[in-house]
Amino acid sequence: MSLVSAYRYDRNRVLDTDDKPGPYTYDVNTGIVYVQDVRQVLRLISDNPIGIEVDQP
Repeated sequence: MSLVSAYRYDRNRVLDTDDKPGPYTYDVNTGIVYVQDVRQVLRLISDNPIGIEVDQP
């Protein structure tokens, strides 16, 4: 089991009405994700408990 911590994106330029790149950009999700082992996440939560108590299975 793992936790998705981020996704990879490609930055593209917005085209103007003449199909030329303008000054604005937008991000497109590539479908590639970065994950963390869930044990690392549970350790971080255990080492830094904040919020309400939750029973672990």
